[in-house]
Amino acid sequence: ADPLGAAYWELYDQAKGVTLTGKVTKVDWTNPNSYIYLDAKGVSWAVESSLIQFRQAHVNPAVRVGETITINGYLPKDMPACPIAPKVPAAARAFLKNSHLVRAGEITTVFGQKLVLRKPPSDEEFAEHLKYFSDRC
Repeated sequence: ADPLGAAYWELYDQAKGVTLTGKVTKVDWTNPNSYIYLDAKGVSWAVESSLIQFRQAHVNPAVRVGETITINGYLPKDMPACPIAPKVPAAARAFLKNSHLVRAGEITTVFGQKLVLRKPPSDEEFAEHLKYFSDRC
C-alpha cells in the first residue's frame, strides 16, 4: 500500500508545526492509522500516524495511558471542506472539526526517548509523488 496515501498527508501542513506536552488518555493501535489521545494545553488532542510508522519508531509499547509525553507534530491545512474527513475514523473526526488533530512527527516518551516518525511532504513533494503514480497508471 502507498504510505503517503494511507497516512492522509494531504491534510497536514509542514509549515504549521506544534509541540504538545500532555498526559496520554487513550491509545488506538489500528491500521492503517493509529491514534494517541492526550490532554495538553487545556484540551484533548488526537495524534495520528500510520501504524507502520509507529511500529518502525518503536512507539508501541513506549507510549502508555497515564504517561506524560511530548509530541512535535503538524496541524491540519486550512481547507474549506476536508476531502479526507470520511477516511478519518469516527473517534478522531471530532478532533478534526475542532482543529485538535495532529500528525505525529516526533514523540518524546516519559523516559526521554525520542521516537522520530517523519514530516508531511511539501506541496511540491506531494505533487511529484502524485505525478509519479499517475504516470504509471
